[in-house]
Amino acid sequence: MRSSRLIISLVLAALVISVSIGTVLATAGSGVVGTVVWRGTIEAREHAEFSGFDLIVRKDIDVVTQSITIAPGGHTGWVRHPGPALVTVITGTLTLYLARDTDCTGQSFTVGDTFVDDGRVTHLVRNEGSEQVVTSVTYFVPVGTDIRLDQPDPGTGC
Repeated sequence: MRSSRLIISLVLAALVISVSIGTVLATAGSGVVGTVVWRGTIEAREHAEFSGFDLIVRKDIDVVTQSITIAPGGHTGWVRHPGPALVTVITGTLTLYLARDTDCTGQSFTVGDTFVDDGRVTHLVRNEGSEQVVTSVTYFVPVGTDIRLDQPDPGTGC
């Protein structure tokens, strides 16, 4: 009985330490405000066919639309998502940096540009301009999950 309590205590301590380390290593954003506009669930086996593409839902998913505003000089911190996202720039110009890009070249997107974030790649979005950036982002994620998964700084210097 005593040894099982010790094992449980050690497991709980290890869990607390690992969560704390993950929180310390995660990179927080700065100058960013995200507002969820709506969230809804699409049930499995939905199928929609459009000219040029098919949408097939094999598992229940949440579709979440968020408005994100980034102040001049602001950034999202290093992040990835638990599913793909469609990003449209409403105002300003943002620069997207990928963790795997050790040269920090980044890719800029401006008003009207739309791109797909597949959710698997750690990235940072920065507003390097003098006006605020506003984006509309629609995420496709497992039901009930967070849309943002903070990641540690990859050390690229971006």
